[in-house]
Amino acid sequence: MQIPNRKRLILSTLFFLGSIMSTSACDAEESESDSDEFRCWWDDVNFSSTPEAAEFAECTGLSIPASVGALSADKFEVFAFSLQDDAFALTSATGGLLAPFPAGIDTFDEPAISAGAFAGTKIGDACSNLVGFGSEQQLLDSSTGIAQTTYSLTLPNRGTLMLDQEEDFGPIFAEVNDMVATGQFVRNFSPPLVVVTTSPGSGKVIGGTDEFDDYDDDGVMAEIDYIYQIDLVNGTADILDVLVVGYDDD
Repeated sequence: MQIPNRKRLILSTLFFLGSIMSTSACDAEESESDSDEFRCWWDDVNFSSTPEAAEFAECTGLSIPASVGALSADKFEVFAFSLQDDAFALTSATGGLLAPFPAGIDTFDEPAISAGAFAGTKIGDACSNLVGFGSEQQLLDSSTGIAQTTYSLTLPNRGTLMLDQEEDFGPIFAEVNDMVATGQFVRNFSPPLVVVTTSPGSGKVIGGTDEFDDYDDDGVMAEIDYIYQIDLVNGTADILDVLVVGYDDD
């Protein structure tokens, strides 16, 4: 179909004006940004295509599950901690999968809090460089393997970040049940067993302070467990816990 010359002129003019406005918006954002890599404010990206994903893969040699790679946001950040090396406190009701520590820590045996679990840990970045500390609070329905989990991450000179999600521990519980059924009470995984515990669509940023105070309900998150060992004899596990957080600037 041929477009009349006058209409083509109008369309070209509108396109030109739109390009100028778009470039101006990008320039305004760029001038206010300290980031080494600039993207326009409307450019949501998938996590798998970001420098943060590449950095994590390079530092750890681990791959990102497709469901997490597909997360979309304006920008991303990766936090990680090792349950074995970084956690300094863990507790739940007596008889749980993981033994409380350190020795003598109070347990959640009272009926009002017996579904709860708590962990305190140092927090690293994508390459496990120390960047802060945080806590994980959890309420688990042991009959379904579904938990409601909240993270509080305190990052010096940046602020505190709050995250919330529903977690599905079904795949991990299935592995534990198989260990019991086969009498293999210590199981090692090489390469690690990879489990995305975040139920689809449930992970979100719920608030924060200082640098993070503009992200109330304006961001996404997902948790990946890279499991190297489960020890049912001693109640321990060697797990690299990775939190992928996406922020929306609009």
